[in-house]
Amino acid sequence: MDIKTLKEIKYYVEAVAVEAGKAILSFSKESLKIQFKEGASSEASSVVTDADRLSQKIITDQLLPFCKQFNLGFLAEEEPDRLDRLHKDAFFCVDPLDGTLAFTNGIDGYSVSIAIVSKSGESLLGVVYDPEKDDLYSALKNNGAFKNRLTLKITGPAELKNGIFITDKSFEKHLLYKETLSLFNDNNFTLKISQSGAVLNALSTLSEDVYSYFKFPKNVPGGGSLWDFAATSCICKEAGGSVSDILGNPIELNRKESSFLNHKGVIYSQSNQISTRIIEMYQSLNL
Repeated sequence: MDIKTLKEIKYYVEAVAVEAGKAILSFSKESLKIQFKEGASSEASSVVTDADRLSQKIITDQLLPFCKQFNLGFLAEEEPDRLDRLHKDAFFCVDPLDGTLAFTNGIDGYSVSIAIVSKSGESLLGVVYDPEKDDLYSALKNNGAFKNRLTLKITGPAELKNGIFITDKSFEKHLLYKETLSLFNDNNFTLKISQSGAVLNALSTLSEDVYSYFKFPKNVPGGGSLWDFAATSCICKEAGGSVSDILGNPIELNRKESSFLNHKGVIYSQSNQISTRIIEMYQSLNL
């Protein structure tokens, strides 16, 4: 897609993300209907609510006309994979409510995430709306990143020491959790377990105090899919950050085999130097 078309779509996508986020805020915890998906491998990936479904309906109803107009595919968490993403030049990748578990627990950490991804698996446009903070993040490939319309840029730490690294709550059950915690402590790094969804965890690396967000590879689908990383990969890279899998390779945002992405892990960092350090620590744990 050419940049002119992406710019035209971007402002509309921003408005749709905000509308969906406001709709999510309209639900009270008492009135929320919670269900659990079959086959999910973690609590966070199994929870779905009527807020997820309303948000997805708002987004789907308003973005499908763009699919027809610009011949785009469409992938969203709460719908079956249409697989049109594999033969269209680009596709929408939608997470209508990332961090549903945080939302149902009444805590911050959830968001709306919408991206356009090329057939080759590169994020061309990313939009994220945080309803609790009323923060809107957006980016276009090669055109910078923005937060609430203001330029967003990562400078990275001057020295790699005493940094905060975050990962998901599910990592507490990982076989390498205790070894990883010890290794981080030995390197004078702080490892924090976040209650937020993957989207806001990734965007936390845009702040000064969070060096990196990472997920180790996972063999079983459930937790860590294309829609979890499509928008934030564009935003973080355009802000000057580093995004890769656990071995430093580009993440696969249009896998033919599955919409599951965490088969090779992910790393979001303020710099390549920080990502390299995580890769080295991961490799030392897997010797």
